[in-house]
Amino acid sequence: MRKVTILFLIIFGLPAMAWCQSDPASDPELDGNQKAVMAAIMELFDGYRASDSARVSAVFTDNAQMQRITAQDGKTGVSPANSVQGWLNYIGSGLEQTHDEPIWNYTVHIDGSLASVWTEYAFYLDGAFHHCGVDAFLLVNTQDDWKIFHVVDTSREEVCNVPDAIHQKSGIK
Repeated sequence: MRKVTILFLIIFGLPAMAWCQSDPASDPELDGNQKAVMAAIMELFDGYRASDSARVSAVFTDNAQMQRITAQDGKTGVSPANSVQGWLNYIGSGLEQTHDEPIWNYTVHIDGSLASVWTEYAFYLDGAFHHCGVDAFLLVNTQDDWKIFHVVDTSREEVCNVPDAIHQKSGIK
């Protein structure tokens, strides 16, 4: 029985842990350029969690845009989620609650100076689940590094398929 349990963990546990990869820098599936793209995105989320608007601002281009896919009255549309500057002002105002947005199941595509990242996310306020969805990022490789110039997301409050490892890491309440 013990051998069966160990075999089960090897077959199903290790792929699940890779799927919930929280540190793209150590993801063996990504090449160096893809890791650099993911480093910009992880810096955004690390800065957000730390309420550090300067860190978050540093990963955006000057003219970056944010949008959200919405559903209202049975119609789907695209609307501005917030201006990047508005969001930076909000972060810099001194957040009273910890804002955490872990990501998983990401894919990175690069063609020259253009990169796209598609990832699932869950959003937590002080460890309590708030909502989840998908983030889609477009980045440009500047002379210095990768910068985000467009973010669009979905948002839903119903139960999502958030991996247990994400819930546990975020201290879900």
